Amino acid sequence: MLERERGRRVPEDAWQRIKEARQLRGNARDVVRSVAAWRERRAAEIDIPVRHVLPDLGVVAVAQRAPKGVGDLKGVRGLDGRHHKGVVAEGIVAAVAEARNLPPLVVDPLRAGGGRDIRAGVTLVSAWVAQLARDLDLDPTLVGTRGDIEALVRGDEGCRMASGWRHEIVGGPVDDLLSGRASLAFDGRGGLLLEPRES
Repeated sequence: MLERERGRRVPEDAWQRIKEARQLRGNARDVVRSVAAWRERRAAEIDIPVRHVLPDLGVVAVAQRAPKGVGDLKGVRGLDGRHHKGVVAEGIVAAVAEARNLPPLVVDPLRAGGGRDIRAGVTLVSAWVAQLARDLDLDPTLVGTRGDIEALVRGDEGCRMASGWRHEIVGGPVDDLLSGRASLAFDGRGGLLLEPRES
């Protein structure tokens, strides 16, 4: 089981699976990224669950305190005696120090200009596109992948759904939906219906 889990996970993304970590900013966010990645690699190395290496609470508390030495770990919430010495303590402190060398975070592609979160729009449009493809007897991935839909909802110029036949059957109607000129409703038979909105 751990072998499968290890194969799927990317250590540099581990911090995103810690709910409290996503609220951190500045140096604390860099530290949480580094410590969570270290924890992920350490767990894979000794083949145990990540929370047995260091609990989520400990990862976040370390990020908030940014201990500079092993002695500083004793006052950190969420850590116990096994975290205060040996390989684990040295690994935590090294991860904190390495946070300074991390590359800046790439902006979340699911946030459009101005930080607007587009996840809900992408989910809604994806459901409608999947139904439309079924209705037209087309392969949904031919009509558009999730990446194509994200690009369209974000308003990326030059995306596949911004021109040609994809724009005719999907892009144009979705533009109407996103601008408020159209809305999606249930059709009473379990399907979705895109219809013009009355001004």
